Amino acid sequence: MHKNGNVKKTLFTNYIIFTITSLCLLIVCLLGGAFLYSSSLQKGSRDFIKVYNVMAEDIVKSDYKKINTDDLEKLNGWIEIVDEQGNVAYSSGVVQKVRMNYGPGEIYDLLVDENEKYFITSTKFEGYNGIKYRLIVRVDKKLYYEQFTEDFLYDFIASLKGSLIVFIFLFFLNIYLFSIWVGKRITNPLTILTERLRNFAKAENKKKIHYNNSVEMEFVEIADSFNYMIDEIERIEEEKKELEDSKQKLIVDISHDIKTPITTIQGYAKAIADGIVKDEEDKQKYLNIIYMKARSVTELINLLFDYVKLDHRSYELSFEKKDINELVRQVIAENYEDIIVNGFEIEVHIKDEKLLIDVDFMQMKRVISNLISNSLKYNTTGTKIIISVDDIEDSAIVRVGDTGVGIPKDIRGNIFEPFVRGSKDRASKVGGSGLGLSIVKRIVDMHDGTIELYDEVGEMKSMFQITLPKKNSK
Repeated sequence: MHKNGNVKKTLFTNYIIFTITSLCLLIVCLLGGAFLYSSSLQKGSRDFIKVYNVMAEDIVKSDYKKINTDDLEKLNGWIEIVDEQGNVAYSSGVVQKVRMNYGPGEIYDLLVDENEKYFITSTKFEGYNGIKYRLIVRVDKKLYYEQFTEDFLYDFIASLKGSLIVFIFLFFLNIYLFSIWVGKRITNPLTILTERLRNFAKAENKKKIHYNNSVEMEFVEIADSFNYMIDEIERIEEEKKELEDSKQKLIVDISHDIKTPITTIQGYAKAIADGIVKDEEDKQKYLNIIYMKARSVTELINLLFDYVKLDHRSYELSFEKKDINELVRQVIAENYEDIIVNGFEIEVHIKDEKLLIDVDFMQMKRVISNLISNSLKYNTTGTKIIISVDDIEDSAIVRVGDTGVGIPKDIRGNIFEPFVRGSKDRASKVGGSGLGLSIVKRIVDMHDGTIELYDEVGEMKSMFQITLPKKNSK
């Protein structure tokens, strides 16, 4: 039993795997972009502050008058130098708010006040004259953060673009790898199938297809159908070869069976024609032999004609609803005198009621008559012929057997083939074409029935059993 999945399930599973893989790639790219952005943010904030020189500790100098305020002025900022007493000793830049001094704790309050309009930094230093001062740097908070946001928004977009570019590349790479993977699952089985079909079309080696459990069920079913076709073709070719051999054997047997009496006729006729036979009694004897041999050849040709006619596909039986019991009784009545004259006994088991079946009346009479005739030909005086008819469900069973010498074991398997005879010694004495049982089987087959040979059934040495359906499909 195959455990293979179907193509629909495989494609659906692969699509889910592809989707999950793509989502994982997207998440990885976004996380990578976020990490790079975060690193850029931390580095960029220091670079920004360093570039614009807005931190007091970065721009302080012992000679405070040499402090560069260009960057501060871009942000509407300025500096103030406050001594230890809180007095503003110096200021420079875009001074927005002039102060003369600061009270105790006022500078600290400015540094921690979140509502302050200005971004303020402060540091203590010692002047070139040895006096200690405090540097206060102010820049416009709004301008400061606008510039900061603008720069880092650009960094964010740049990081996002980078992540998307990487994702798009990996996405298409994923598509490519996925296509190769799925393609192999689909094309590899098809390639094998195509190769086998081409070899088959060229009448080369008819190799079967064997897929492993990883191949989808549809391909396995195609392979099974292909293998079945190979088996059927091999079977048909074997049957064709057997048929050709059978035809060849048939021709040889016909030639032999016709040649023997023809040779006899030719010899006796020549003897009479040449005047070798002068005695009238011998001449009459030779003429009788010629007549009997000619009759034998005529009978053989008629049987051969019937055999070929029945075997032709255009020939059809004429079915009627008839009483098989009455049919068998008629055949027995027609052969009764021969049975008694030859010293045979007959035992009949047929019920009085009708048993109606679809049958070609004349052809089926021929079947029963042939079986009785064979019993008379190949058995000795005192043999009992036993005939019975039974009604079993949808079939009628006709049995014809005898208590005679039986049928040799070596021909039982092919008894229904053309030119197969019973006892050769007996056959040479009684004649017999060897076509009778072949015609019998063909007629029974055309009735959709079966005929079987049994040996040692009760007191019978051999018995033919014919099974006929009550309703024929034809």
